[in-house]
Amino acid sequence: MDVVDEHEAKAAKSGILALQIHVGAPMTVQFKNIRIKSLASPRAGDLETMKGKWVAVEGIMNGLAIPADGLEKILLAIEGNTYKFEASDFNEAGKFKLDEARQPKTMDVTPEKGPDLRKAIYSIDGDIMRVCYETEGAERPAKFESPADSKMLLMTYKRKTN
Repeated sequence: MDVVDEHEAKAAKSGILALQIHVGAPMTVQFKNIRIKSLASPRAGDLETMKGKWVAVEGIMNGLAIPADGLEKILLAIEGNTYKFEASDFNEAGKFKLDEARQPKTMDVTPEKGPDLRKAIYSIDGDIMRVCYETEGAERPAKFESPADSKMLLMTYKRKTN
């Protein structure tokens, strides 16, 4: 059996290994030549996968596309659970928390300065990351979209290569 416990906070990292049988008619159970085999490391979590620098390749705010010349100036740097967002006219830093168990996966963003918690959903696939943020205290997005007057910002980032 191969099991990966994705619940980081409650995942048991050590403890007792037990072999269980279910109650039934009287029986004898024997185990022979039991081996424990270390399997390949579980996949890196999203927090580790996000680490690095990202450039914006697409942005939609309230149904309107962000012009390409504005996207070129956006850089997102992630280290651990902290981020730095740089744009030509706006800079921000803060922390974020992921919940990989929810569908879609969720992200809570807390800037060092400015507005309170921002709720978002995200997906990451290789070198492409999509994040849909609520703005102005709206509800957490449910889909990766930003219709007119939705108070949603949908960003697509590509991993920056040197």
